[in-house]
Amino acid sequence: AGITEHSVMFPVDSIKTRMQVFATSPAAVYTGLGNAFTRISSTEGVRVLWRGVSSVIMGAGPAHAVHFGTYEAIKELTGGN
Repeated sequence: AGITEHSVMFPVDSIKTRMQVFATSPAAVYTGLGNAFTRISSTEGVRVLWRGVSSVIMGAGPAHAVHFGTYEAIKELTGGN
């Protein structure tokens, strides 16, 4: 579930990062999320929004495994179900 969430939300995070970084450039000022999505996909292609998602996926699997493993171990130590 965590990997799916990262994959689905990656384009939104990419757009957010672009909006933060390029805020000082008048050519790249976006009026909102929808405008940014439209402008980026029309000029660079839709696939560019997922550029770099593989590294996020590769890190998300082990991170979520450690998180849930730790959660279960602590739950067991504290007398949880």
